[in-house]
Amino acid sequence: MTKGRYIDRWEIRSRRPIAAPRSPGVTGEKKGQSRSFRPQGRLTEGGKSKRGNTYFIIFLVVFFGAIIVFLYNYREEIHIPQITLEPFRHSGGNVECLVVTTIRDKSLRLSFSIPAKDKRHRERLIRELPRIKHELLMSADDPEMVSYFEKRDFVSIRKKVIELVNKHLEKPVDTVYFDSFFYN
Repeated sequence: MTKGRYIDRWEIRSRRPIAAPRSPGVTGEKKGQSRSFRPQGRLTEGGKSKRGNTYFIIFLVVFFGAIIVFLYNYREEIHIPQITLEPFRHSGGNVECLVVTTIRDKSLRLSFSIPAKDKRHRERLIRELPRIKHELLMSADDPEMVSYFEKRDFVSIRKKVIELVNKHLEKPVDTVYFDSFFYN
């Protein structure tokens, strides 16, 4: 090594012999650059190839993409809630119910919606809806309910439906909205 000459890190790592200093411009290099300081191939500072880094990044993107697709398709079995970009609404929406039956010689068609307080309450309502319908169908043949249907006493029908709904839920429901009623 020559005394007083600046040694580049590249020269130390590559373990190539240090070339004698040349005057710039003789071999077509720019000022401050000589042939001995140019790296050979596609190497970065750490000694890893850029191509290897590119393959690694592509692998990560494909890997995480596959994980996202897997989780999206199997979120029901894994119990992962769906992520949406829509803002969360406070209300969970309404759960609609349609009951069609024959009482003695008349037909009953009753459609109502139950307001949900939040998303979990709505899921619970949907899960319990078959039981609620069954209870309503079984109680529709009672003489008390038949008199409500014949008189079209919606206040009493509403109270009875709310009572049946609250029987199956932890969070009580305050009201029920009738969409249609047909009894003939």
